[in-house]
Amino acid sequence: MTTGTILVFNCGSSSIKFASFAPAANEDLKTEISGKLDRIGQSHSTFTVKGPGGETKSELSLPDYESAIQFLLQWLEREGHLRRASAIGHRIVHGGLAFTSPTIVTAEAMVRLRTLKPLAPNHLPSEIAAIEAVAEMCPDIPQVVAFDTAFHHHLPPVARHFALPHELVEKGVLRYGFHGLSFEFVVQELSSRGKLPGRLIIAHLGNGASLAAVKDGQSIDTSMGMTPTGGIPMGTRSGDLDPGVLLFLSQQLGYTVPDLEKLVDKKSGLLGISGLTSNMQDLLRSDDPRASAAVDSFVYSIQKTIGAYAAAMGGVDGLVFTGGIGENSAEIRRRVLQNLTFLGFQLDELGNQANLFEIYSSNSANPIYVVRTNEEFMIARHTLRLVSSSARVSKGDQLESHTH
Repeated sequence: MTTGTILVFNCGSSSIKFASFAPAANEDLKTEISGKLDRIGQSHSTFTVKGPGGETKSELSLPDYESAIQFLLQWLEREGHLRRASAIGHRIVHGGLAFTSPTIVTAEAMVRLRTLKPLAPNHLPSEIAAIEAVAEMCPDIPQVVAFDTAFHHHLPPVARHFALPHELVEKGVLRYGFHGLSFEFVVQELSSRGKLPGRLIIAHLGNGASLAAVKDGQSIDTSMGMTPTGGIPMGTRSGDLDPGVLLFLSQQLGYTVPDLEKLVDKKSGLLGISGLTSNMQDLLRSDDPRASAAVDSFVYSIQKTIGAYAAAMGGVDGLVFTGGIGENSAEIRRRVLQNLTFLGFQLDELGNQANLFEIYSSNSANPIYVVRTNEEFMIARHTLRLVSSSARVSKGDQLESHTH
């Protein structure tokens, strides 16, 4: 087992979450520090760090992603965290068909990663840039990539395949699913507590949102598809659409491919319906009927998906809420559960308001849990396992600093 720390980078399109984990006595990991660089590319970026001494927050100028990565690496070096790191793990949104499990970064792996950029153009470029920047500054520290799609790798064909010509499957047109590191954390957390149901539905609800049907600990269906745009409506993403909508917009209204991409990823979802904001707290506080319509659409889509997954599994034995909205919005959980009594779910109002782990009443036939997900911890666990158990990567296979 490694004696150094594990650093983790979780890169989004305009933010970087990071954390440092130290090996613990029980052969697991404990968080040393965590933080976030937010609003990258905007006028006032923020840098937040949580550690033993509490939380600090500051404003700074980060005009682009490259400057943000360099700032973070220099800060980590100055504070001694790079020096003590035995390995660095990265969250990668899309593994395509090439990656179905976490892997140590090599030059060959980077070549394959770069070919996947078209599958997640809003995420993969920044994630790859972070790996390259680390290799430049710390060429001797092994790096590991963990994929959000890996948890769904064993989806059965009936859930994985779209109703398209079969030859497109060989070109990678499949349902991959996302939020896999979060779903995996939830499954392991429930299992460690002896509370993992045989037929579980997990609702990861945040600015990005998806649900998964998990049977005997394995994903059998999930709401996102080939890209993170599909599924239920999200903060700014449309979720599932009639394909004819895009054809109409293109053929009749003159939308270009970049126009369509911006529409479905940046201008739809809660923001599009409300015309106001993508922030759920603001929508719940608003008296504007458009805000109510956005929340209603969000809740309705979640309810429909839960019903569908109960049918797919022949019933349901438990429900989990996770993600920023799922963990913190008692009101959204209450609304979602209003129509689910027929599935055996009865909410405990007091437990729900307190955001407790168990929020089901004594009359509930099935448990309802709130699990605070931790993707960074999951990445660190994968990283520790790989660097501890695998043979040392040969010098010829290591990612050199010049592999850009």
